[in-house]
Amino acid sequence: MKSIFLVSTLFLISLITSSSSIANIGYISPNFYMKEVSYGYNLKQKLDIYVPNFSNMEQSVKLRPVIIYVRGGSWKFGDKDSAKKHGKFYADKNNVFITINYRLSSNAQHPAQVEDIATAIKWVHKNITKYKGDPENITLIGYSSGAHLISLIATDEKYLAAHDLNFSILKLVIPVDTIAYDLPYAAASSPKSVTELIYNNFGESKKQLEQASPLFHANQTTAPPPPFIVYASNRRPGAAKEARLFVYALEKAGSRSKYIILNHISNKNMNTLISGSNNPIAVDILMKLSQTTR
Repeated sequence: MKSIFLVSTLFLISLITSSSSIANIGYISPNFYMKEVSYGYNLKQKLDIYVPNFSNMEQSVKLRPVIIYVRGGSWKFGDKDSAKKHGKFYADKNNVFITINYRLSSNAQHPAQVEDIATAIKWVHKNITKYKGDPENITLIGYSSGAHLISLIATDEKYLAAHDLNFSILKLVIPVDTIAYDLPYAAASSPKSVTELIYNNFGESKKQLEQASPLFHANQTTAPPPPFIVYASNRRPGAAKEARLFVYALEKAGSRSKYIILNHISNKNMNTLISGSNNPIAVDILMKLSQTTR
């Protein structure tokens, strides 16, 4: 009897963890969490998927908004596991949430990071219906250096175009508290340690820095960039100023965008505010996501 129970248990576990079985069934079981999914060939090119807790078949059939979250870490450190709280929060609110790892600047300089994110977006667009996500309703959220990376993806068309994609799949882009919309300005006005980080990853010439700056691409696109909500804290030197200038450039390009400056919030706590029912950034994001649901 024990052996029968053990075999049955192992069989159930294999069904839950097998991505092929997910593709074959017509719904996703509650509290589903898929970890370490490869979106490329490099060991760093992994993503985690958090799926809503569907309570009935009708809910599970409907495709849900997709969030791709890109963490901070100065382009050179960090891990997607730091976003577990965000993932659970947004999945509990009936969104498909994805957090990604990418090659770090200590081993792969720009444009490796932004190219990896574009590759992850391509994977999501191709595969996310298996997890009941809507491939035409993708929101990008990025924090700190991750905010820079998603902003570059959504202003420099070449990264998505390399995968036969364009801005139309991005319903909303939400960068949170970065000083890197204008890298020449950031390098010139930041402490030496930050300037060295920028130079080490992007190069030291003005041309190199401009090519990696979302601000310099925002009004040079052939199609308007997607809508942005740009968050910044007035406690971070340069962040509020850069947010305003970036949004002005987006608006000139035809993007329906806005900036929101929060007072007396540390850079670390700006990330905390991305999830949590009473946190202002999370509340804004959920309201916007509800407007994109088909």
